[in-house]
Amino acid sequence: MQVLSHQFMLAKNPAYLPAGYQVSVFAEYYLASADDLPVIPLLSPQGESLGFLLGWPVTLQGEMLTPSQPQQLSPDTTAAFEAWLYRLGGRWLCLSLLEGGQFYTDAMASQPCIYCPQAQLIMSSAALLPSPWQEQVDTSLMAAMDVRHSEHFYLFALLPQKHCLRLLANHKLLLSDFSVKRHWPQAFTAGSAEPDDLQQKAKTICAVVQAHISACAGNAPTKIGLSAGYETRLMLACAKPWLSELRFWTRKEHKTRAGLDQKVASHLAGTLSLQHQFVLPPAAADSGQSEDEWLARTGHCIGGSALRYRALIDIEQGRHFALTGIGGELCRAFYWPEQGLTGPLTAALLHRLSGVPEHPAFAKAARDYLQQLPDLPLWQQLGLFYLENRVGAYASVHKYGNKNGIIFMYPLNHRHAVDAMLTLPLSEQQKNKLHRAVICHAWPELDQLPYNEPLGFFSRSLHRLQQQLKKQLRALRSALYRAEQ
Repeated sequence: MQVLSHQFMLAKNPAYLPAGYQVSVFAEYYLASADDLPVIPLLSPQGESLGFLLGWPVTLQGEMLTPSQPQQLSPDTTAAFEAWLYRLGGRWLCLSLLEGGQFYTDAMASQPCIYCPQAQLIMSSAALLPSPWQEQVDTSLMAAMDVRHSEHFYLFALLPQKHCLRLLANHKLLLSDFSVKRHWPQAFTAGSAEPDDLQQKAKTICAVVQAHISACAGNAPTKIGLSAGYETRLMLACAKPWLSELRFWTRKEHKTRAGLDQKVASHLAGTLSLQHQFVLPPAAADSGQSEDEWLARTGHCIGGSALRYRALIDIEQGRHFALTGIGGELCRAFYWPEQGLTGPLTAALLHRLSGVPEHPAFAKAARDYLQQLPDLPLWQQLGLFYLENRVGAYASVHKYGNKNGIIFMYPLNHRHAVDAMLTLPLSEQQKNKLHRAVICHAWPELDQLPYNEPLGFFSRSLHRLQQQLKKQLRALRSALYRAEQ
């Protein structure tokens, strides 16, 4: 079997382990991991195994934990262990052997994983799933999703494989019975619209983003996307102390949105003397792997644009970090409808907002998911839905399709940042207040340039007119939709 980059399997039965992977033993568990996936042992003061971290954890001091530094801990309870674990950002998974065993994702599940309760397996993707579970798929659901030709992704932890589930962000897996539990220790609050609260959130997020940039730049070549949007501007502002050590890149395409990104990126790069390059996406056929190979590596869970642009991701060889603004939409009311919401969330509404087709296979999973949602305001429930489903089950999954040494990292991926974003009041989210507060805190001059708009006065005026017309069309479609219900 080919060893797949950054992939792994954790099993109680070593007979299930895929061939060719590094094997480590932690109590009764066997870990098979690719050579390029770091394994960091967790030890008690007496040298006994407490589990492991898998991936690239980052501390708030800007340090990246590595296998050469086993972490010695002295927690005697799961609560004490989690208090330590939740202070880590970065991209990781974690096995704790305390109190029957738990398996954790990072705050945004950026190193995604799935599990098979029947076989008591945890793995990166179904590409490593052994027989007979590998062959047992829901063909009807796969046909409805048609991920090869769409941007659909599997909701509510479901997968094409009948006996497997995805471990969603904000959940941990209890190894005693392979059940899951939302595990953040603090309840989300309503937040405050006071300026001081907004500024404190901005400082928190700035510190988190800068810790990630420092850790990545200190360990391998690091690049950051540059566009006209809020997330890349936020990363650029926070990256100010490391500009000479970083590279910036922008996708070069002949699309309206891409043209806007190119013009703004070119202006920023020239004005700030950034190490910047435009990247022209090569033909998908030049990626070195077929569509079927890519889909198999990702477990047939997503496709669409990630599948089409697989050659762009693999264009640069060698180990390096690529920082993206994924997760930033948590504080921009991504799924909140323009006309607002009054009633409780329903499965039909979540399908409509996410663009994922309804199917009988989703029905029970949707009911269970909605019943287990915390009792929060609707906008915060939608924020959790975005975090748990779109980020961890869509944005993160395509990483396993890569063949080169690229390591995607989300600089906003820390529980402090997630909590700050999810507790930002809805009215502030709709105005992009938090992004701009972070940018003003880190590099105020960058807030003077327009966001997602052309730089010239006349071009910007025309762009705003076009956006206003689009908004009116969306409002008309929404009104027609409500009239049909």
